[in-house]
Amino acid sequence: MKRASRWLVPLAIVVIAVVGLGMVVYAVPPMPHPFYGTVTINGNPAPIGTTVKAKVDGVVCGTYTTTVAGEYGNPAQASYLSVAGDLTEGDTINFFINNVDSGETAIFLPGGPPPDYVTELNLTGTGMPTIASWKDAIDNDGVPDTPCDTFSDYNTEHIVYMVGAGFANNHSYKIAYYDGGNDKRATETETSDGSGNLSSQHTFTPVTDVAGTWHVLVYEATGVADPPSTWSASGISDWCETLASDTFQADESAIPEFPTALAAIVALSLCAGVYLWMRRKAAPIGA
Repeated sequence: MKRASRWLVPLAIVVIAVVGLGMVVYAVPPMPHPFYGTVTINGNPAPIGTTVKAKVDGVVCGTYTTTVAGEYGNPAQASYLSVAGDLTEGDTINFFINNVDSGETAIFLPGGPPPDYVTELNLTGTGMPTIASWKDAIDNDGVPDTPCDTFSDYNTEHIVYMVGAGFANNHSYKIAYYDGGNDKRATETETSDGSGNLSSQHTFTPVTDVAGTWHVLVYEATGVADPPSTWSASGISDWCETLASDTFQADESAIPEFPTALAAIVALSLCAGVYLWMRRKAAPIGA
C-alpha cells in the first residue's frame, strides 16, 4: 500500500501536466489567412482610403484601408488583409468594400507566414456610393461644374466641392475633411436628395489648412463614432465606418500662407507708421 501511494503523487502530476498542455494547445488560435488583390468600385479603381473588411458569420475578422488606388495589400511590402480570430478551417469569409457586401467569398485556410500561405482575391463592388472632388470653373456661380483632382489657383480653386451619388435617398451623412498634414480640418453634416445625390464643400483656410494630399470620408451621421482626428491607414481601418472616400491634391498656391485681408491690414499699418515717422522727422525742433 505504501509503494502504491508513492507513485500516486507523481502520476497525478503527470496527468495534470498532460491535460494542462492539451488545454494550452487547444487555446492557441489558428494562424491568420492573408489576402491581397485589386479592388474596384463601380468599375473604377477604389480610391485611397477605401476600407476592405472581412467577416465570418457577421463578425469582423480583419480590415484593411487602401493606401494605393485600386489595391488592397501589397506582397512586395508584406502588407496584407489578415483574417484571423476564433475561426475554423473551412469557414466562409465574406468581403465588404466600405461596409457594402462585395459578394466575394473565400474559404478560411489557416497556414503559415507569407508569402507561402497567401491568397490573391480581386474584389469588385457595384452599385456602391461614391464621392469625388469638383470645382466651379466655368461661370463662378457657386455650382460645381468640373471634376478636379488638383487645386492650385486660390482665385478660382479655393473651394473644393464634393459630389456624391448612389447614397440612400433623403438620408443624413457626415463628411470629414483631412488636410495635407493628415489633420481633420472640418466635419459637415449633409442630407442626400431624393435621388441619393450628396454634396458638400470646403473653403481652404489660409494658415491652418495644409497643402498636400487631402482625404475625404463619408459616414453615417448617427449611430457611429466620429473618425480619428488624424488620418492614417491603420487608424481608419480600426474605425472602419467609411461609406465612401476620395483624395485630391491641394497645392500651396491654393492655400496662401498669408491671408489677403491680413496682408492688407499689415500693409496699411506699415504705411501709417511710415507716414507718422516722416511727419515727426519733418516737424520743427521747437514745435
